[in-house]
Amino acid sequence: MINEVETIELQHVSLSCKPKRMHFKPVKEQLRLFSHVFTQGKTYAIVGEQGRGGGALSYLLSGKVQTKSGNILINNKINEAHVFQPIGWYVGEDGKSSFASRLGMKKQKTIREQLENAPPGNYSTEQLITLFGLSASRLEREINYISNERWNASTAIGLAYGKRIFCFPWLEDDMKGIIRARLKLCSSILKQNKSILIIPVQSDSIVEQFVDEIVYID
Repeated sequence: MINEVETIELQHVSLSCKPKRMHFKPVKEQLRLFSHVFTQGKTYAIVGEQGRGGGALSYLLSGKVQTKSGNILINNKINEAHVFQPIGWYVGEDGKSSFASRLGMKKQKTIREQLENAPPGNYSTEQLITLFGLSASRLEREINYISNERWNASTAIGLAYGKRIFCFPWLEDDMKGIIRARLKLCSSILKQNKSILIIPVQSDSIVEQFVDEIVYID
């Protein structure tokens, strides 16, 4: 596994997929001939309508999809898409979902359990709870049942497990009022930890106050 991600360069990458969005029906996303260089310690807004590829980019960089054309370079070395599985994180999930748990055959772990089960790292469980402003009353719940606090909780879990690339699902403008403060907090923490944060959005109005770079998808 790559321990430190200094740069990710995508060269003419194309892919098609249906990224999962909690409480929403999946929509087909097509990323076409996308090229860009992402640098550690920065937050990127990927601006475009749903389906134009922002959600697909998040799915690729979080290790959710492997089919692609084009080149992927990490730290200036050619890699395959599967390299993102151990280092990428799809924010809003907890990484512990399984087919059995979705069928109700296996109970998912609570937020606290997942933080406590993470390998030793730079932060203790209590430090992460404080850092991300997680509510004590919701720590004993599964991530599906903590409303919009799941964005903070999911990012905290990813950081606890040493992930380096954090990718949000596509966010429409209607979510601006309920998620902007959470995005800003997560961005600040991840920058301090030299992580890369990808936020696909309908317009830059959600993120313009704190992102380092805005990338428009045609």
